[in-house]
Amino acid sequence: MEGSDEEASALDQREAEEDEDEDEAAEVEREGPTNGQSSPAGPFRINAQDWEERKAVVEVPHSLLNRVVMNYLIAEGYEKGAACFARETGMDPGVDLSSVAARVRIKDSVVRGDLDSAIHEIRHMNPELFKSRADLLFALKRQKTIELIRRGDFLSAIAYARRELAPLVESNSELRPALEEAMACLLLFENVHTKDCGARPWNEQRHRQGERKAGAGGGGGRA
Repeated sequence: MEGSDEEASALDQREAEEDEDEDEAAEVEREGPTNGQSSPAGPFRINAQDWEERKAVVEVPHSLLNRVVMNYLIAEGYEKGAACFARETGMDPGVDLSSVAARVRIKDSVVRGDLDSAIHEIRHMNPELFKSRADLLFALKRQKTIELIRRGDFLSAIAYARRELAPLVESNSELRPALEEAMACLLLFENVHTKDCGARPWNEQRHRQGERKAGAGGGGGRA
């Protein structure tokens, strides 16, 4: 009998421990993981207390915050706002603020698919830029080729690539894979209305190119 009592007591203890574990698991599931942990079946979660504790130990320099604000004002075309912010903070904008409007026009031209206007605007802002950044000129003209393919004007796309892209590739062989990728769109013409040759939506490709060109388009140039 004594052995049976001990076994029963051990069984009761195990059952109590299992019930406690189940209660803890249910509590975690209701509240979500803490301390920056992620649930195997869900997204990253953090509670308010952990967030406040983390903020207390992380110091973000004001200079970094100011730079983020300045970059936003410039990228979005707020020339007067950027100028006022520069005066108030005493920081160097890093670019000629008179070129902000031109940068926005460049980005908008690329997003519209008007690459010729974008190239013209960049040359007006900084006539020497393409001499040192042939890769930028190639990227714009490559996008123009893709736009022609997208519209179904395949013969014009081939002629443009031969006339405008081939000479750039001859002087820089590292650009060849990008040219081949663009021309591969001709083989995928059934899908060009929804995808570019890098499997990115057309509008996303335009916006990505526009941000890149606007950012590189005027350092030290004239508006």
